Amino acid sequence: MPVSYGYQFHPEYREEKAQQREVYGDAIPLVRCRHHENQPFDCLNLSFSFKVYPSSHVWEFTPEDMYGSPEAAIAAFEEALERHPDDPRFFEIYPQLIKHYTEVRNEQSANALIARLKSHMTTDLDSYRVLFDVLVGTERYEDLLEIFKKAEQQHPDAEPILWRLAYIHRKLGNVELADVYDRKADPKYELWGKPVTDFSATDLDGNPISLQDYRGKVVLLDFWGVWCGFCIDEMPNLKKVYATYKDQGFDIIGVSLDDEETELRDYLKEKDIQWRQIFSGERWADDPLAQQYEITGVPAPWLIARDGTLISHKARGEDLEPLVIEALKDKSTNQ
Repeated sequence: MPVSYGYQFHPEYREEKAQQREVYGDAIPLVRCRHHENQPFDCLNLSFSFKVYPSSHVWEFTPEDMYGSPEAAIAAFEEALERHPDDPRFFEIYPQLIKHYTEVRNEQSANALIARLKSHMTTDLDSYRVLFDVLVGTERYEDLLEIFKKAEQQHPDAEPILWRLAYIHRKLGNVELADVYDRKADPKYELWGKPVTDFSATDLDGNPISLQDYRGKVVLLDFWGVWCGFCIDEMPNLKKVYATYKDQGFDIIGVSLDDEETELRDYLKEKDIQWRQIFSGERWADDPLAQQYEITGVPAPWLIARDGTLISHKARGEDLEPLVIEALKDKSTNQ
């Protein structure tokens, strides 16, 4: 079985990992291996303290994997906050600590930590991000709405504030307001129903490829990367939809934003991914197609109709299959 390792001391990671190590200690991964077929875990890790443990793709989401249990994670976080009570770098552990307090039914400590966070937070975007994560974890959406209305006044055009307001309104059942804020936060919604500009590139096997080649099909232009945990989590859904509808006029073009070709090829072979891939060897900051389509994060799955118009730039998860089914009903094309 192909095996690839993610070395966390790679130069581009060093500053981030040094900061994370100060916050989380030597339990954080030093080396990660994601290729373990048919195992009850997503990733195997070697920590800075040279212990091996399994975890999810995004280790920050499941610190109990690192420390061994929710109780051990709570103890580690409490000790870190005691050493650095007012250091903003340590605010990122608040959401996980409050989540674990809730899991062990320690509501008093959870409430005290939320109050402590509010008293120390500033009005910058990062503080609002942390507070959002904390209150979402405890489903305090009315509190969130009040806080983020004030945040909008302070940062009226800030995308992170606007899309969080969309999320909050949707959770509160305010669907129309949620749609309004979604569109404010993401200008790409204005592209829905409009022609997607063509591209000319070379696929991973050296063959020419363009959107025009797929005219008459419903095609998913999928910007992704092996290094992206959310992309990897979405892959089984993509494979399922592809296998179900590939003979009915549906296809996928992968645009890999990886920088390691061997790792990409190993993953494609291991997971038996059959659709074509475009690979430049660059992350999105320098990748030609990511620049052309103004991709700033992945996964970014653009679903394109038979006539070349954009259906959605967020065609993933449970939304993907219904969108594909509806698009395949339309047999018309504009050549």
